[in-house]
Amino acid sequence: MSNYKIHTKGLFIGQNQFYLPSCQSTNESLALYITEQRKKNSNTVFEGTLLWTNHQTKGKGQRGNTWTTQENQNLTFSILLNPIFLSPKESFWITIAVSLGVRDALEQVLKIDYPEIADELKIKWTNDIFITDNEKDQKLGGILIENQISSQAINQSIIGIGININQIFDKNNTENRAISVKELTNKDWNKEDILTEILFFIEKRYLQLRAGKKDSLRADYLSHLFRYQEWHYYKDKIKNQKITGQILGINPEGKLALEIAGQSGKITYFENKEIEFLY
Repeated sequence: MSNYKIHTKGLFIGQNQFYLPSCQSTNESLALYITEQRKKNSNTVFEGTLLWTNHQTKGKGQRGNTWTTQENQNLTFSILLNPIFLSPKESFWITIAVSLGVRDALEQVLKIDYPEIADELKIKWTNDIFITDNEKDQKLGGILIENQISSQAINQSIIGIGININQIFDKNNTENRAISVKELTNKDWNKEDILTEILFFIEKRYLQLRAGKKDSLRADYLSHLFRYQEWHYYKDKIKNQKITGQILGINPEGKLALEIAGQSGKITYFENKEIEFLY
């Protein structure tokens, strides 16, 4: 691991950091580092530890998907949190805090010169960062959270984050919904500067969660939630059928609350693997 350092503005996230020129998965690499240090009875496994790379070759996505990126073009990194103040049933609050932090940071980066783009930043349940417009809803980044849970608390969370910064995607591939900050703004960006902002704003939201300000976090999450209170098509993967519904919120366990057309206001709750967004 290299000592190539990212500038940080917060109290603890990123203060302990490591850089790998290349790795298969930042989540796996950070988990391996934590395991090795604990075997040595080391005191160097600090909350907020950051591991990042310029070339992730086999990144993890949700539901077992892999995510690869062009070398040196995007942000791919993982951070360690120890949210022992949360019970296992409260794990979705980590998703809320982290996804808000990522969105806040991108808004901060874009709002001065590109306010119309900043306004279009949304969080797609559960934790993708989307940009919305009248032509096509596109994915700017994603988050994968892997928790280590005991019977009483969430002892450890490894937060893997990937943000498309300077990559140019194939627009002939209609199935690919990816887009980068460069494509949105027609300019190259300094990845490290954006990472500095993301670390800072994740820390702000995490401290807000640690202080118990869940009502405020929930309100902010819903205010930026993709398709919130709008009618759209979805696929019910349990019944294997296309449905029309509107998102009304999330329940305490993080399930999506959907009102389905023709069911007289009845709310159905879905886990991530049970529903697919259609476009």
